[in-house]
Amino acid sequence: MCGFPIKTADGPILKNNIAQENMNEKRKVTINDIGRNIVYLRNLSNGK
Repeated sequence: MCGFPIKTADGPILKNNIAQENMNEKRKVTINDIGRNIVYLRNLSNGK
């Protein structure tokens, strides 16, 4: 029973780490999308 409070205290920390990793993945995806859009717009302007 002594270790039980420590485990519950670790729970939110682990959840926060997982949430931060998910946010980082989403940021990477949006940065990639922005990069693709910039390339696409450049190609459009070059084609004109």
